Amino acid sequence: MLRALILDENALIRELLSEWLAEAGYRVGAAAHVGALPPALTEEVDVVLVDLPVLREGAQAVIAPVRRACARARLVGLSSRLGASLPQRSGAARALGLDGLLAKTCTREELLGLLARLGLAP
Repeated sequence: MLRALILDENALIRELLSEWLAEAGYRVGAAAHVGALPPALTEEVDVVLVDLPVLREGAQAVIAPVRRACARARLVGLSSRLGASLPQRSGAARALGLDGLLAKTCTREELLGLLARLGLAP
C-alpha cells in the first residue's frame, strides 16, 4: 500500500486530503510540519503533500527539511498563492525541486490525477 504524508498547518486541509487519499487506497499520515513526526514514519513515505505558504525565496526553508526527512519520497507542493494547479513538469515545480505543484483549492481529481501521472496510484 502506498504511503502518503500531508504536512499542513491547517487541520481542515489535512482532514480533507487525508479523506480523499484514504478513500483512494493510500495509507495516510498527517501533521502540521515534518518535525512533528517520528523518523520511522518519514522514512517509509512514498509521497509528501507539503503546504508552501510562500513560493519563492521562503519555499526552500519549508522544502529542505522535508526533503531531508523523506529522502525517497516524491514531493508535491500545495499553495494558496496559485490561482490554478500547474502541469506536472512545470518550471515552477522543477525550480523548487518538487514533482508537482497544486493550488490549495485543487479538486480530488486534480490531486489523484497528479499522483497517477507520477506513478503513485494505488
